[in-house]
Amino acid sequence: MRIYSYEELVDEAEDDRNTRLVIAALAGAANSISAANAGYVNTTGSYSAYGPYGGSSYGTYSATTYDPYRAQLAQQSAANQTSANIAAIEADGERSLQALSNTIIKDHTILPGEWYGGSVVLATPPKSDSGAAEYRIGVQVGGEAYTFKVAQAKIEK
Repeated sequence: MRIYSYEELVDEAEDDRNTRLVIAALAGAANSISAANAGYVNTTGSYSAYGPYGGSSYGTYSATTYDPYRAQLAQQSAANQTSANIAAIEADGERSLQALSNTIIKDHTILPGEWYGGSVVLATPPKSDSGAAEYRIGVQVGGEAYTFKVAQAKIEK
């Protein structure tokens, strides 16, 4: 079974953050383009008129106008949303990296009288067709051997 190093977990967290940032930037560009079109206002309607001598006319009309203030507001809103999304992704990425730094056991020499705690991340073991797996993890600490038995089972919903 594979044990992931701290550096591999950091690389994975950074790759995830960078992917999310690229997607947020692309979404921001699409929102900005859409916002630029928000200034266009289409107006349609129909009319009918009756003249003083019994004549009448009727018809339809349509017009497109551009309101730069409306477009500017929409673009500013899109830019603010993109900035907020990017800031949230950055903050989430920093929290992930900090959590890794605080919890994952790193290459560290333990000096006499020191203790060290943390997590070890293991690759998911292969499962049988039934979705069940059982494996043992052996750890030696201070000349004593400890064995942890882990059983996985498929949960039926």
